[in-house]
Amino acid sequence: MKKLGILLSMIFINGAIAENSTSANKATATLSASCIIGADTLSFGNYNPSQGDSLSSGTVRTKCTKATPYGIGLIYSNYGINNTIKYGFVASDGNKWINYMPSQRGDKLGYNIYQDVGLTKIFGNAYTPSANWSANGSSVSVYKTGTGEEQLTTMYGAMAGGQYVTPGNYSVNVGVGVYF
Repeated sequence: MKKLGILLSMIFINGAIAENSTSANKATATLSASCIIGADTLSFGNYNPSQGDSLSSGTVRTKCTKATPYGIGLIYSNYGINNTIKYGFVASDGNKWINYMPSQRGDKLGYNIYQDVGLTKIFGNAYTPSANWSANGSSVSVYKTGTGEEQLTTMYGAMAGGQYVTPGNYSVNVGVGVYF
């Protein structure tokens, strides 16, 4: 009887077969084009109207999904016509437009922001990316393609000398916009 029990045990141990089963499964996602943007303060420092033009530069930082075409524009809040101040842009009606930094006393310092160090291409308004604001036909927006990494764009500020206004602090909010 003992031999039969051992033999049956061996049969059951050896007869147990492990089976594997597989099934197809997948993970999915839909990625939409995306961009983020930020910028440095563009500071002209201590402006002295008798010392000529004041120039400055700052950086716009963008990060967009790979292969996403995008444009960068600025969002100005104070501007107007002034045909005498340097660094304005000439509109189709022949008037020269300039951006202003107001003081608390109501005086204004004219300035503009450009895409290039030669100050030939206005860094234009993000609300009108296809507008042509300059006499020489330069584009107002900077166009790039996303790499998935942070990309830097330099903006160049110019403020004409000879603006003899009331001393004080002058500032204005200039937004940066990215559209894609």
